Amino acid sequence: MIPNKTTSTPKSARTGKKNGKYSDNDKRQAVALYMSMGNMVRVSEQMNIPEKTLSQWKNESEVWEATATELRSQVTDEIKSRIDSTIAKCFSNLDDRLEHGDWKVVDKELVRVPVSARDAGILGGIYLDKRQVLNNMPTTITSNALDGRLSAFMDKFREIGEGMAAKTIEGESIVVNK
Repeated sequence: MIPNKTTSTPKSARTGKKNGKYSDNDKRQAVALYMSMGNMVRVSEQMNIPEKTLSQWKNESEVWEATATELRSQVTDEIKSRIDSTIAKCFSNLDDRLEHGDWKVVDKELVRVPVSARDAGILGGIYLDKRQVLNNMPTTITSNALDGRLSAFMDKFREIGEGMAAKTIEGESIVVNK
């Protein structure tokens, strides 16, 4: 997970050269901080690694790109999971409303009233379209529109052709022998 912008690395956890070399873990931590902060100077200050070194890692290190790709993938997976969870809650709520009705205040009392036919119809149409998309099926039929356009093209070509008369070019032909 990418640390948020307010995350601070304690001095005891700050990195520095060990045996004249930084570890791949140092590079991964630098990537995570950079993706979170978006500022190489701040990453340099937090990790006690020269900005020039961090920039070289970013431009030349396979570890940097691999870590960035992995972190992006993790964030994408987290977002997808949250979206899936929200969608499940929405479906559950919609199912409840369709089965038991919407909540409304009637005479200062909270009661359930049936969902209107209009709202149920709209919801059914949306669900049908989404099911078609999930099944890789069309959501609209356009063949009539295409047939109409093709007919219009054919009519236009006929019109152009009728306006042209066959022309004969007179003259003599010359045969050239090699």
